[in-house]
Amino acid sequence: MPLDANIYTEITSLDDALDKLFKALDAARESSGQEQLPQAMACPTGQAEGSVLCAPVIAARPFPPFALAAASGYALKAADTYAATDEAPATLQEGKTCFAVSSGDALPPSCDAIALSAHAAVDGKGGVSITAPMLPWLHVRRVGSDIAAEEALFCRNHILRPSDIGALLAAGVNEVQVWDRLEVFLATVGGNYRSAITADGAATGTGTGTGTGTGTGTGTGAADGTPGAAPGTATGAASTPTSGTATGATPDTRLPDTRLVDGISPALAARTQALDCRAHLAAPLAATAEALRDFFQKSLAAGGHALLLCVADEAALAVVRSFFEAEGQIVSPNVGLLPGAPAMTAVYEGRPIFCLPPSPAGSLSAFSALVSPTLLLMSRRPIGQYVSAQSGAPTECCELTAELAASLPAYPGLDVFSPLALARVGEKTVALPLRLGEGYKTTVRTQGFAHISANGKGAPLGSRIRAQPLRPVETLYSTLFCAGGRDMVLDLMADALLREPHPVHAISVGADAGDALEALKNSHCHAAVLHMADDDKGEFNFGFVQRHWPQGKVIFVNLAIRQVGLVVPAGNPRGLKSIADIRDKKLRCVNRLAGSSTRLQFDALLRHAGLTPQDVSGYETEAESQLAVAAAVLTGKADCGPGVAAAASAMGLDFVPLGGERWDLVIPEAFLDDPRVISVQSLLQQTEFKKRIDALGGYETTLTGQKLELGVRLGA
Repeated sequence: MPLDANIYTEITSLDDALDKLFKALDAARESSGQEQLPQAMACPTGQAEGSVLCAPVIAARPFPPFALAAASGYALKAADTYAATDEAPATLQEGKTCFAVSSGDALPPSCDAIALSAHAAVDGKGGVSITAPMLPWLHVRRVGSDIAAEEALFCRNHILRPSDIGALLAAGVNEVQVWDRLEVFLATVGGNYRSAITADGAATGTGTGTGTGTGTGTGTGAADGTPGAAPGTATGAASTPTSGTATGATPDTRLPDTRLVDGISPALAARTQALDCRAHLAAPLAATAEALRDFFQKSLAAGGHALLLCVADEAALAVVRSFFEAEGQIVSPNVGLLPGAPAMTAVYEGRPIFCLPPSPAGSLSAFSALVSPTLLLMSRRPIGQYVSAQSGAPTECCELTAELAASLPAYPGLDVFSPLALARVGEKTVALPLRLGEGYKTTVRTQGFAHISANGKGAPLGSRIRAQPLRPVETLYSTLFCAGGRDMVLDLMADALLREPHPVHAISVGADAGDALEALKNSHCHAAVLHMADDDKGEFNFGFVQRHWPQGKVIFVNLAIRQVGLVVPAGNPRGLKSIADIRDKKLRCVNRLAGSSTRLQFDALLRHAGLTPQDVSGYETEAESQLAVAAAVLTGKADCGPGVAAAASAMGLDFVPLGGERWDLVIPEAFLDDPRVISVQSLLQQTEFKKRIDALGGYETTLTGQKLELGVRLGA
C-alpha cells in the first residue's frame, strides 16, 4: 500500500451508514438536477403484478356493469308483489312478468328484485305464485355496487398484487402507469476468480492481464440473460488477472485452471431479482482503475441505477477506495456488519455503489442489511419489506420467539446478523446459531437470523430471542434436529426423508457426544447421534447415557454399524494387515482429533495389540475430519491413518478394516409420537434404504432400524 494511502479505521453503524447514503444520494440529485431513479412507464395490466404504481388509478367503468342476480330464483318487479301473502299470492307469468335466473345472470329489463324459490310456487301452466312481498334490489347486485365508475382504486406507489390485477381489469383498466424496474449491475473485483456460469451465455467472460498489469477484454452474461454492459449487447468487463498468468483468455490446456469459481455474484444477482430489480452480471474485473471506470461507464450508459461490487481482498479494496477518492465519493468506508466486513458504500455520478466482501455468508448478510433497504427505497417500496424479500421468502414470514440452543455473543460496535437453523422441538421453537464463518455450508443451512445491534447485548444458552425466519413459519414443524456426529449415512437419511409423502427436512448438527446429550436434556433437538464405546467388547452408547443422564427416558434406535480401520494408499503398497504393522513397518501415521470416536476406537485397537501411542510415529499429528485423514494419505504426508471406508473410497484409496462402531439415534420417549421421528424410524426399517447404506461401503445394516436394549453388541 502506498505511504500516502488513506487508512480508514472508523466503523460506521448500519443505521448511520444507511442514513448517510440516503443523504448523499439526495445531495447528488439536487446538485445535478437529474433524477437517477427509474422513470414511469406504461404496462399492460395483466403483466403488472408486483409493479409499483407511479400514479393513482381510476376505474374506467363500474363493476358490475349491469345488475346481476345475487341468488337463484325468479327476477321480477318488486312493485308487483307488495300485496302478496300466503293466503293471497301475487300471480305472475313466467317469461312476461317474471323470469327464472341463476346466480350471476344479468337481470332482465324492468326487473329489480329476485324472489327465492322458497317464496315462489309454479303451477305448471306458466304461472308463478309469489307468497311474500319483495323489496326493490333484494338479492340483486346493482350496477357499480362493487366498483363505481371514476372511483379511485389505488394510490401512487401501491404494489400491485394478483387480486389487484383482477379488480383493475374488471374496472376496465387495461394499462397502468408503473415505475420501471431498477437496473443493478454486479461484478467481482480482483482476486483469482472466473465466472461461475458458462452455458447459454449466462456469465462468461474473456480477457487478458497480468499480475500487475491492466485486465482488458470482453465478457457476456447476466442473471436475466443480458450481458454485463448494455442489455442485448455482448460487451462486459475485464476478467480477473492472476499473479503471473493471463486469465479470462483461452486457457492453456496443459495447465489446470486454478481460478476459483465466482459463486457470490450470481447469488447476489438472484437476491437482486427477488427484489424485482433487473440484475446484470459482468465477468470478474481486474483490480485496476481502468477496469473499474470502464465497468461503471458502460453500466451507466446502459441505464444502471445502482452498482454492486464484491471486492476480493485488501489489495483490491485499496484500489477501489483510491478510485472513489479520485472520481467518486466514499460515504461509509467501513460499515460495521458481522458477517459482512469489510463493507463500503460510495456514490458515483449519483448512483449508489456497494462494496461487499467476496465471502458467501458475509456478502449475503451485507446485501440483506445494507443493499436491500436501499434498492427497495429506490424502487418506491416500503423498506420494512426487505426482511422477507432478502431471500425471496413469503411476506407472511414474521418475527418469532425462539429458545437458543447455544450462546449468541455480541460484538460491540458491530451489527451482527447471526445465521440460525430453526425447528419446532416439543412445545417450543429452537434456534441453533450457525458459525459466523464465511463458507457456503453456513449459507445453505441458514433458515433465519437474529439481529444484535451495534450497542446490543449477547444472549446465553437457553435464553429467548427474536428470530426472523427466511422460510414460511409452518416449515418449522417439518424440520428435524439431530445433534451429534456427522456421517454420510446422515446425509442419506436427510435425502430420503425429503422424498417421503410428508417431507421432513433433517438438519444434523455436528457436536461432540457431551454437547449432543446436553441438547437432548434441554429439548433442543429431537434425537442425538451417538457412537461412544462403553467398553472394549462391542458395547456402545448405553453406558455413556447412563453415566451422564441417568434420569433420561430415551430409546436407542440403530442407524448403522460403521467399520473403522486404516486408510492406506491405493493398492496397499506396504501390505498393512493389522494395527501392529504400523510399528513393525515403521509407518508414518496421521491421527484424528482427541475425543473423537475414531480416535477412541484407534486407542482401543492399540491397547488390544499391546501398543502404546509412543509406538506410533505421527500419533500426535491430528486431522480435523475423516476426509482430512484420507487427504493426508493421498498427498503422501502419511502412510496411513485411522478412518472409515467411505472416506478412503471417496479419494480412491484403500481401506484395511479393523473393527466397528455402532451409530445409534438416542430419542427421548416424549418425542416418539412426533410425526418427524416416526418418519425416521419408518425409513430406517425400509429394505431399500438399508441397501443405499450398504452401497456406501464400510457399513453394516444388520441392526439398522432396530430398537436396542442394553447388552446388544456389534453383529448381534
